[in-house]
Amino acid sequence: MEDPRQQQLMALQADISRITQALIEENASLKLQVNQLREEKSALVSRNRELGVREETLKLDKNTLELEDGTLKEKVKLQDPLVKNAALVRRRLYERTKELRGHGQANEAMVEAGNRAAHRGDYFADLAMFKLGYMKSEQPLPDPRMAETAFERVNKLVFKELYGSSVDHPDNPDHNLELIMQLCESSSKLLQYMNLEATIALSSPTTLTAPSDILLHSTLSVHRQACVRIFKQANTSDLFAALDTDANLEVSLEEVRQITERVVRNGKGRSHSRRMEARVPSNLG
Repeated sequence: MEDPRQQQLMALQADISRITQALIEENASLKLQVNQLREEKSALVSRNRELGVREETLKLDKNTLELEDGTLKEKVKLQDPLVKNAALVRRRLYERTKELRGHGQANEAMVEAGNRAAHRGDYFADLAMFKLGYMKSEQPLPDPRMAETAFERVNKLVFKELYGSSVDHPDNPDHNLELIMQLCESSSKLLQYMNLEATIALSSPTTLTAPSDILLHSTLSVHRQACVRIFKQANTSDLFAALDTDANLEVSLEEVRQITERVVRNGKGRSHSRRMEARVPSNLG
């Protein structure tokens, strides 16, 4: 008969063997889970790194889009006066064509608005032509070392003569383009003065014969330069708001408008006379 203690020992050994096997299997399972977790962690780290790169890319894209959006808004703001000016000129053509082709009478108010758009000073519309590249020459530069063609240089000179500011940001602060733009945006009266002055110049300097006209032409430049100095000293638009509500300046501006209209009429008269003279055959009389 087998010893009971021997039986207990064998049973205990069997339990130990079973428990050991279970522990080995559980350990293997845990190792497998650890390896899986490590793989998942590695995948998550890699994914997190990819997301970080993607986030940086999105930030760059956002900054680029914001920059492009700002650029487009500035372009729209810049070209808006030119578009409105061009639309008035083209509507004049349609009104005249409508009348010529028997579709009713032309709207004379629209015709006159088109005439004014084509023959009056318009600082921001003219500025847009330069800034948007419409005043560049289609011809290549004769010398690669040249910055611009004679065509472009002359047009910039004309702009400066008309409005007293340069497209090229010169060192002279009294003619700095950005400063003048801020001035005109701050003071509607200053912008009107500049446009009237340009209109006088467009109508031909030869029409400035009366002493009052010559004095006015000089006064316009002085007024603009004074506003530039005020702006540089104050660095605020409040002063221009005050200027625009000044009754004396409004009276002065109305005088400028009246004289400008007279100058324009004189210019039209001379222009018409020159055209008529050109039509007369030279062998008559």
